[in-house]
Amino acid sequence: MIGETKLPMKVHAITGYNISYLRNALMEKALEEKADYILTLDADQTYPSNTVNKLVKHIGSGMAVVGGLTLKRLNSRPLVFDFTNSDDYDLKQHVIIRGMTKCDAMGMGGIMLRPDVLETIGFPYFNSHYPENDKRQVADDTSFYKKCKNNNIDVWCDGNLKYGHLTTTIIGGTE
Repeated sequence: MIGETKLPMKVHAITGYNISYLRNALMEKALEEKADYILTLDADQTYPSNTVNKLVKHIGSGMAVVGGLTLKRLNSRPLVFDFTNSDDYDLKQHVIIRGMTKCDAMGMGGIMLRPDVLETIGFPYFNSHYPENDKRQVADDTSFYKKCKNNNIDVWCDGNLKYGHLTTTIIGGTE
């Protein structure tokens, strides 16, 4: 049981590979298991006890990809973005998130998606890479969201569902 949710759940974890490989392998496992929902969690985040219930409710209302609000560790800005145009991977950041906000991309921690999203966007779902003639690396989650955008799959952020983002701070110190 997670929070109030009493769903039959299977939890899978894979370690020892790069993040794109891990995420793709876990998504493939979810499809193999015929999962009703797929929930991604990041180890450096905290989640309210009602997270699963809220996300299941959103998916049940017809949303395909939905998550809560995570702030960047360094500057506390929302990890919620839109692509600047359809031809590249450049992102602009949402400044204000209130209630349910449609966006193009967000952090991957605390995201719930329907399995049919994966079938629509095709494998690999996550692909960290360098675009042609560009020295900036595209993060694996950005490639996932770009594939959602290109396939007209809406992504939603619930601004009332706020996730914590763990960090370490060094105060003082010696040379």
